Amino acid sequence: MHSTSHYREALENLLADKAKGTQPAGAEQPAAAATVVDLMAALRQSVESARESRGEGQSEDATVHDMPQRATKSPAKKAGASRPRSA
Repeated sequence: MHSTSHYREALENLLADKAKGTQPAGAEQPAAAATVVDLMAALRQSVESARESRGEGQSEDATVHDMPQRATKSPAKKAGASRPRSA
């Protein structure tokens, strides 16, 4: 169980460093200035680009069409397991 003892040793070192109030060895510093992406703005821009490439204007709304009616079928009867009659 070599990996367990290595893990335990690393955990004990981490806890000791935390107790001292020091930065644990090998700990990464948080990124200074991460780039934040506004996903909704990116989605809106993507949709607008797609509309423009299709030649659609901004003010065009989607249209709704009625679906053609199909002939309805009556539900099929199940071939049930009928019990044999007793004689």
